[in-house]
Amino acid sequence: MVCHNNTVFSTHRPKMHGPKMLGMYRVRLDQAGRKVSRRHARQEKATKMAPRPVDALRPAVHCMTQRYNMRMRMGRGFSVAELKAAGVAPAYAKTIGICVDTRRKNRSEESLNRNVERIKAYVAKITVKK
Repeated sequence: MVCHNNTVFSTHRPKMHGPKMLGMYRVRLDQAGRKVSRRHARQEKATKMAPRPVDALRPAVHCMTQRYNMRMRMGRGFSVAELKAAGVAPAYAKTIGICVDTRRKNRSEESLNRNVERIKAYVAKITVKK
């Protein structure tokens, strides 16, 4: 507790309100149950979107700085040049789950070809319902 001329420290916790609930904190005993229900919801979403992936398609890019530049990661979106080389319009790409980043520039031919192949493989796999 507080002694002498010290501040009363505030507990940033969710509190219960009401006349009989003074000083009582809301407990999180449903944490494990919510984890299970979130997992089931993700699985249902994945089965509903069956042939399509759950997340949008993103380009493979190199990490920044000298230490990590040999490592590959997922980027923000495909450049317009990559989409044009794959034969997909940027506006149409957004509707079929392909991310587009208009600011991105291709600095190497290898990365452009790699991402064009990713787009072509994705478009060949998906089935578009009209």
